[in-house]
Formats: sequence, structure tokens, C-alpha cells
Amino acid sequence: MGTESGGNVSYTPFRTKQGTVLAAFTFADSSPTTICGFDASTLDLDTVGAPFEGYSKTVLGLAFSFDDALLPSASDVQTIQLWAFESRQLLASFHVLNPDILVFSPNTYQVACTTRYRDDHKIYICNTPRDTLVTNGLASDVLATVRIRGI
Repeated sequence: MGTESGGNVSYTPFRTKQGTVLAAFTFADSSPTTICGFDASTLDLDTVGAPFEGYSKTVLGLAFSFDDALLPSASDVQTIQLWAFESRQLLASFHVLNPDILVFSPNTYQVACTTRYRDDHKIYICNTPRDTLVTNGLASDVLATVRIRGI
């Protein structure tokens, strides 16, 4: 889902199986540069866990692996960053020009990304790093190396 920034919240929230809502967010009147978790069971939407930080420009898209273990995010700094959801650790970065909408493959081996730039729209496939899959118990001998290819 692409991000529409209005005020201080991006409109690409995701809800985890545990009930946490994630959204790109800022407390200033600027584009969202931090991904925050909120407790959806409270009326005040209390924050949950540490924020995902590391962007200097607008967060444009979010996705989740089907087990809620991995979170890729797209940014105006021409990157897709892959995070471990629980630890908030940055696991990998992929250089992609104008990333926008993100989606995980059903087996979590790849992240697909659409790009947005005038009339130049593409789809990129980023392979999840093998060590990330091993750490999360998702490894297969089929996945060999990290690479990005344009379609």
C-alpha cells in the first residue's frame, strides 16, 4: 500500500497478529520518518516498543512477513530496509530508486517493490538474505544469494 502523507501520520498502517498497529509517524508537522507501534486495544493508542528509526526522509511503504517476524520499509532515501520486528534490528538494506508499495512473498524469501517516478513504473524483487531466513527458521537450500533484479 502506498503512503499518503497528511500532517504527521502516513496512511499505511499495518496490524500485527498480536494487535500492534504500525505506521510511519512523526510528532512534527512534517513527513513521517519514523515507524512506530501502537497498542490498538487502548483508546489512546499507547506506543508499543521502541520506534524503528534510521530514515532521514519520508517513509513511503510498509509490509509484514506472514509470521510478523520481518518488516520491510521503503523510503525517499532510495532504500528498502528489512527489520527484525521484535528486536527492531536492521537486517538488510536494498538500494531501489523510488520505492513505493511493498509486499512479501508467501514463503518470506522475497520482497516485491513497485516504484513510482513519473511514467517509469517497475517492479523489483529483493531476496531476503539467507542468514535472516536461517535466524528466523525459514531457510531453504533453494535460496542462494541476495540480489535485486528489475522486471
